[in-house]
Amino acid sequence: MEKRYVMTDNKRSITISGVEHILYQICALRTIYNPFMTIRKGQLGGFIESERQLSQKGESWIDENSLVIGNSRIKESAFLSNTTVIDAWIHGKAFLNDVKFISDDNNKPAIIYEQAYIHKTHIIGGSIVLGNVDISLSLINDTILRDSVSVSKAQIKGSILQDDVKIMNSIIHDSEIYGNGEIDNSKIIGITQKLNFVTIQNATISYLSIKED
Repeated sequence: MEKRYVMTDNKRSITISGVEHILYQICALRTIYNPFMTIRKGQLGGFIESERQLSQKGESWIDENSLVIGNSRIKESAFLSNTTVIDAWIHGKAFLNDVKFISDDNNKPAIIYEQAYIHKTHIIGGSIVLGNVDISLSLINDTILRDSVSVSKAQIKGSILQDDVKIMNSIIHDSEIYGNGEIDNSKIIGITQKLNFVTIQNATISYLSIKED
C-alpha cells in the first residue's frame, strides 16, 4: 500500500496520568483531497504516536495543532483541527474543531462517525456520536447522540439523544430524549421523553417530578 503521509523527526512529549507519550509530526507525501481541506504534498500536519492512529488509506487528516494519543483511530475522510484526541475512534466525514477528549475510568473509546460536526466541545469517556449530529460549546459525558441531534451550550451526561432533537443552554443527565422538538434553558434529569414538535423552555424536570397514574 502506497503511503500518503510520513512521520517526521519533529517530536512532542505529552504526559497523561503519569505516562509519557512521544508524538511525531506528519507530512503529506501526496495531495490529499479531504472534503474539508485539500492538503498539498509536503504540507505538515499534526502529531501522532504511530501510523496505527491515522490510517494510510482514505483522505483523513489532522492539522498542525492536533494531537492523537492512545487507543485512537482516525480514518476515512475525517478532519481534525486544533483537536486533542485521547482514546477515540473518528471515522466517516466527521469534522472536529477545537475538541478535547478525556478518558474515564472505564477506558472505553469514544466513537465519532458519519457526518458529525463538533466545535469547541469536551467529550468524556465512551461517548458515541453517529449521523448528522451538530455539537458546539458543550460538555458531552458518556452519552449517545445520533441521527440529526443538535446540541449547543449544553451539558449532557449518561443520556441518549436521537432523531431531530435540539438542545440549547441546558443540562441533561441520565435521560433518553427522542422525537422532534427543542429543549432550551432547562434541566432534565432521569426521564424518558418523546418530543412531538414541542419546545420545553425554562423548565426543571426529573423523575421525582413525574407522578404515576
